[in-house]
Amino acid sequence: MLPSAAASLVVRPFRGYDALARARGEDAPTIAGGALRLLFVIGAVVATTAAGRLAPIELFVATFSFAYVPLAQLVAVTVALRAVARDVPLRRAFALYLAGHGPWLIALLAIAAICLIVPSPAAVLFKVAPPLLLGTIAWGGVLTFACFRRGLALTAKRAGIATLLHTVVLTAIVVGYYLAMGQLGPQIWR
Repeated sequence: MLPSAAASLVVRPFRGYDALARARGEDAPTIAGGALRLLFVIGAVVATTAAGRLAPIELFVATFSFAYVPLAQLVAVTVALRAVARDVPLRRAFALYLAGHGPWLIALLAIAAICLIVPSPAAVLFKVAPPLLLGTIAWGGVLTFACFRRGLALTAKRAGIATLLHTVVLTAIVVGYYLAMGQLGPQIWR
């Protein structure tokens, strides 16, 4: 997939997904490309913020320790599509979906930059992170809807239902993971 296509999704999600839906050959998004791009950015952010540098071994370990992220997204996309459009090929749908992670990649890189550049990152992050994450979640929702609507050519109603189902399933997986790991309970039930 061309870098300009991924960038156009952030700025013009509906037009961008129109173009990606028509893309063929090496211009078409792939699951491997989308998943590796996402995991690389997550790994780079984790490695640089934890170690203060981007060493190859830390990058490798951090990148692949988050391999569950695209798997959880695959489950959410699968549930959403099977509920509203069983005939849509899952492989193509997931490749298109993975192309729309631009807002998350930008947010993660912004958080890493704050951690590396600002003298007191915790103070800045407590102010910047909530609106940044809320904006990222909202824009990610728009991109998910655009993927279902324009990338997969679903009706507006089906795309809306698919977006809602995707969001509910993905949120349940993330919250369930943190509850199972004992990380969320102590934060909620103090």
